[in-house]
Amino acid sequence: MSSPTIDIGRLMESSADVLDGEVVIRGTRVTVESVVAAHLTHGIPLSELTDEDPRLSLAALYAALAFYHKHQEDFEHQHEEDLAWGASHVSAGSSGDIASPVRSASGR
Repeated sequence: MSSPTIDIGRLMESSADVLDGEVVIRGTRVTVESVVAAHLTHGIPLSELTDEDPRLSLAALYAALAFYHKHQEDFEHQHEEDLAWGASHVSAGSSGDIASPVRSASGR
């Protein structure tokens, strides 16, 4: 008995029209970064994430984690740039909003 093959690339998408081109789970505004933050950084079980958002499947969440691990160096480089940008704007006395580089998975 063979199981169907899933192309994990089809579970992810990126568009300039959605969250400035960040990679998201297809059909959602859930970013790879938010999945990584929730699961790897904060230890939230993937099953809990699927319970909170019925649009998410375990396959999509694992695909997001696989995508992160394949491109981990790029994500870390972007995170460092985001931190440097934030530090430069704080030291310059900017009163602008400095958001966390990890956006809310719910889009709220």
